[in-house]
Amino acid sequence: MRNLLKKLSTEDNLTIILTTHDLNEVTELCDRVGILNEGKLAAIGEPSELEEKFRAANLEEVFTGLVTGEGVYQE
Repeated sequence: MRNLLKKLSTEDNLTIILTTHDLNEVTELCDRVGILNEGKLAAIGEPSELEEKFRAANLEEVFTGLVTGEGVYQE
């Protein structure tokens, strides 16, 4: 399934909206990410951009920081 989604996105230039809790899948497949917290959009951007803004090593740290309120956001 991941290979098909990647092919459709890159070769066929299709926009795909993917809902998942698998952050490895997000890192592998997504150009842009939106993270929801309590039904509200808490962050949006490229995975690497979010990691930089939140001073995080990976998206899991970004997500954890957002939902616990302990994330460090830098403009």
